[in-house]
Amino acid sequence: MTEAVTITLPPEIVRKLDKLREDEGTSYEDVISRVLDYFMDADNYVTEEERQEILAALADVEAGNYYTSEEVDAMLQAKIE
Repeated sequence: MTEAVTITLPPEIVRKLDKLREDEGTSYEDVISRVLDYFMDADNYVTEEERQEILAALADVEAGNYYTSEEVDAMLQAKIE
């Protein structure tokens, strides 16, 4: 048995759903079901704490607070020698 639910979405979300639906040649129900399955999969779920850590890391990168692979190699070489 199915249950009807009416929701209002911003046009940007509707466009994204339309694209997924058209790319897959499927229904909105199938697209939403697939997205929910993916999101609810324990391997893909991100906690609020993890989300905040990711945002902080992205802010660090945008601020230039990171090492290049060459810099990391040099630091490791210095520790070995």
